[in-house]
Amino acid sequence: MIDLHIHTNCSDGREFPEAMVQYAIELGLDALGITDHDTIAAIAPAEAAANGTIRIVRGIELSATEGDTPIHLLGYGIDPNHVTLNAVLTDVVADRRNRAERIVAELNDMGLDVTLDMVEDESGDAPITRAHIGYALLNNGYVRNTGEAFARYLSNDAPAFFPQTALDIKTAIATIHDAGGIAVYAHPGITKRDELIARMVREGLDGIETIHPQHTRTTIRFYERLARKHGLIATGGSDAHGRMRMAEIATSTPIPHDMLRVIDEAIAQRRTATCGTLAASTPSVS
Repeated sequence: MIDLHIHTNCSDGREFPEAMVQYAIELGLDALGITDHDTIAAIAPAEAAANGTIRIVRGIELSATEGDTPIHLLGYGIDPNHVTLNAVLTDVVADRRNRAERIVAELNDMGLDVTLDMVEDESGDAPITRAHIGYALLNNGYVRNTGEAFARYLSNDAPAFFPQTALDIKTAIATIHDAGGIAVYAHPGITKRDELIARMVREGLDGIETIHPQHTRTTIRFYERLARKHGLIATGGSDAHGRMRMAEIATSTPIPHDMLRVIDEAIAQRRTATCGTLAASTPSVS
């Protein structure tokens, strides 16, 4: 079994990278994709914790925007030391903080006493996500759980939502490619912007995440057909932000190990096609 999409507390997960790796080992997983939002900070500690016991797939979930719609792109096989990638991430993290300021101001206008300091207490050194704002709302008694925080205030159609603006889709895909990786459209069944996929393919999209906890079996089959239609890789993962969801998908909808073989082949082709600097760098999948 494998899991190609998890988060740690280096972004909006609730567990340290080492804890997520240890739990993956306990579940009997053969490979774990580290895909934090707009940061590669968890990759090194995850690899150290794995120590060859489980394979760590180096990745990221890069935030792009189409109009007011967040589009998340999973980048597999990226070089964490790539200069352009890290420069882009600096801009995206700054954009996340600016967005958080706008969301907090909107919540204040709605009568909710939440501050940016409270949110930053939740995020620590991680890029600020809406989940961190949700935790601040929860801690102050405004909601019963983070799901309610999103439903009432933070989701894409909620009153305190503001999009990120730092990256468009084309630039995000190009950034992943420049760093030697392949770009995969994350959880399209949640985003619900299927009309963008053909254009994303023209802009270099390599794959679609077909298996996700919020994809029904019908949804999975739909995106598998769409992947075949466009010649895209199909991937899958738990999108776990803690232990529970990782265990659920491992038992209910196991991710086929063959997906990783196909990803490996695509990364190898991408690295061959990417000129110059990546050739001498550390392999991006270990």
